Amino acid sequence: MIGPPDRRIKRKVIIFFDEINTNTNIAGLMKEVFVDRHIQGERIESNICLVAACNPTKFRKVEQSNLSTGIQVSQKDDTISKLVYRVEPLPESMIP
Repeated sequence: MIGPPDRRIKRKVIIFFDEINTNTNIAGLMKEVFVDRHIQGERIESNICLVAACNPTKFRKVEQSNLSTGIQVSQKDDTISKLVYRVEPLPESMIP
């Protein structure tokens, strides 16, 4: 907000969060921000527009998942190692 309290001008502010599903440590914070529209107990003003992007779950092709730099890799069934990049599922409360 700009100006003295009695003449404040609320400008539209867009805040973009990228790759919000690549870190499990922030899932609770993202739920608080996007669903509850609060951050650390403070209400997020209505002039603030929150936008986020998630990475899709994308699996490697079979031949790519076995590639290494000459290091012998264990062939266990590890779903995370089969992903092109690590992503975590969004909390159910964030799915429309």
